[in-house]
Amino acid sequence: MGGVRLKCAGAVVLFYEADGLLLSAGLLPVDEQHHEHLLAFQLSYLGTGAITVHAGVAGGPLDGSGSAPEADFAPVSLHGASGGPPSAWMSSLRVPDTEVNYRLTVWGQASGDDRLRGQLVSEVSGYAPLLSTVTRASVTRESLPERAAVTTTPWSRHG
Repeated sequence: MGGVRLKCAGAVVLFYEADGLLLSAGLLPVDEQHHEHLLAFQLSYLGTGAITVHAGVAGGPLDGSGSAPEADFAPVSLHGASGGPPSAWMSSLRVPDTEVNYRLTVWGQASGDDRLRGQLVSEVSGYAPLLSTVTRASVTRESLPERAAVTTTPWSRHG
């Protein structure tokens, strides 16, 4: 999937897969002066049954140091449309009035002994109130961080 612009008081679909994942994002002003915004992500499963994925956001304001906090991953259980409305995972973070770069990563469950798993990555960068997003889907054999395997609480990041 290509890049899209995310503007203040707007929402966009970042990724859509029929009978699969739906990822959208929105940008809302926190104050009247638009010095700070809230970036919200929503992940849903449109298939039947349920799936578990691991999701996490890394990044933040670009301060010239070249270092950004690593993502805190958490398992997310999503229920599809069978038997009722699908569930959704939501996460939000504050976007300051400066240049930012965030990366949302969603990893599917590994299949078989080869550890192959689906990977969805959405890069969000720029200056609010207009951010650029680029989302891509691929596969990886990369292992989940050790701390992701033990995290069991719902994940939301503010800061």
